Amino acid sequence: MRSREDLVGEALSELEEKHNIKRQSLFLQTKFTSIGGQDASQPLPYDPEATVADQVHASFKTSLKNLRTTYLDSYILHSPLPTIERTLEAWKTLGQLQDEGKVKLIGVSNTYDVAILEALARVRKVQVVQNRWYEGNGWDKAVRKFCKANGVIYQSVLESIRAQDRHI
Repeated sequence: MRSREDLVGEALSELEEKHNIKRQSLFLQTKFTSIGGQDASQPLPYDPEATVADQVHASFKTSLKNLRTTYLDSYILHSPLPTIERTLEAWKTLGQLQDEGKVKLIGVSNTYDVAILEALARVRKVQVVQNRWYEGNGWDKAVRKFCKANGVIYQSVLESIRAQDRHI
C-alpha cells in the first residue's frame, strides 16, 4: 500500500481549522524509503542518482511539504539499505536533521538483526524501532531485548492479526 502523506497533511490542516487541534498535540512520524522499497509507478521524492544523504534530505523536505509541517516527531529509516555503509550514511543524515531540530526522534524499521542496531548505535542512539511482531520471527525477542536494554521505543503491529484480516 502506498503512503499518502499529502492526505495526512490535508487531514492535519482540517483538524486545526475545524476542530482547533494543534499540530503540537499530535505525534507525527514518517519514513525515508530507499529506492529498493519505492513504488516505481509513482514519482520518487528524490533523485535516485543522488547521494544517500541528498536522497534523505530531499525525501524529508517532500514529507514536510506533504504533511504541511515544519518538523517531525519521529523520522524512520524504512529498512536498512543494501549495504551497512549506505545505511550508516542515511543514519548520519537522520542525526543531522535531529541536530537541526527538524526531527525529535530517529529510528529504523524492518530491522531484525541486532548487529545492525548495534552498528547504528555506535554512531548515534537508536530511539525507535518499528518491526513486525509475529511467530515467524520468534516474536522479535533479540531486537526487543536490545530495545529494552538501550531505552529504545519498540513499535509494532501484531502479524497474526494481519494474517487473520487476510482470511476474512
